[in-house]
Parts: sequence; C-alpha cells; structure tokens
Amino acid sequence: MGRPATSPSQRGLLLVEAGLCAVVIAVGLVFISRGLANQLKALRTVDEYETLLSLAHGKLSELEAQRLAGIPQPPGRPEGSFEMADEASSTSEYQWSVAAVRREDLDVDKEGRPIFSHITLTVRREGDDRRSSAVSLSAIWPTAWVPAEWLN
Repeated sequence: MGRPATSPSQRGLLLVEAGLCAVVIAVGLVFISRGLANQLKALRTVDEYETLLSLAHGKLSELEAQRLAGIPQPPGRPEGSFEMADEASSTSEYQWSVAAVRREDLDVDKEGRPIFSHITLTVRREGDDRRSSAVSLSAIWPTAWVPAEWLN
C-alpha cells in the first residue's frame, strides 16, 4: 500500500487543476462568443430577406391592383426604388424591376398569340458593406396586362 499524499503535493495538484479549469473555461467562452456572433449575422440576414420579401409582395400587389383598375403603366422601363429608414436611423435604398416573358406553352388565342405571360419582379439592395441581396417573385398574368417594355 502506498502512503497518503503529503500536504505540499496536494497543493501543487490543486494548482494544476485550477490552471486546466481556467484554460477549458477560456476556450469554451471563445467558442460560445463565436457561435453568438454567427447567430447575430444569421438573424440580420433573415431580417434583410424578410424586408425584401415584404417590399416585393407589396409592389407586386400594387402593380396587380393598377392593372385590375385599368390604370395604364407609365412608359419606359418598369423599375423604380423604395427608400426606407432602418433601426440605425440610416436610410437604405431598395431597387425593383420587372421583366416578362410570353408563355406560348400555357395557352394561345385563335391567332396563335400567347394569352399568358410570366412576370418576374426583383427587389434588391446594394449594401454599404459590399454585400448585396435580392428577392424575386414570379406570377402568371394575362398578356393584355403586360406592356411591351416589360418583355425580354
């Protein structure tokens, strides 16, 4: 049988254990802080996507309402911009544009012209941090609603 440890060796062992605990805690805190930073970045990305999607839905609904009301589309390229103030009291500019393609595969009239067109509304934001984001929504509209400027 071995002898029980003396008091000075126990103190040295406790000092090594305390040092190892400090190292483990420090490494754990580094990984936790990195994980939190990544989660914050992901939340900002989701928030940006939700903003773009909301603007796209609103603009598409506005364009559909104008067409249903018989309001003619102004001449020129179908594009524009939104300006919004965000939480940081800075303004962000979002651009939108519309493109359309006639869909002959869906249905044609008696003269062989397509009855429907596939439109795509794209809303994008050019970021200050050299990062841009965009969302596109698509819909099928009657070709009579689609001005010639929208067609690719």
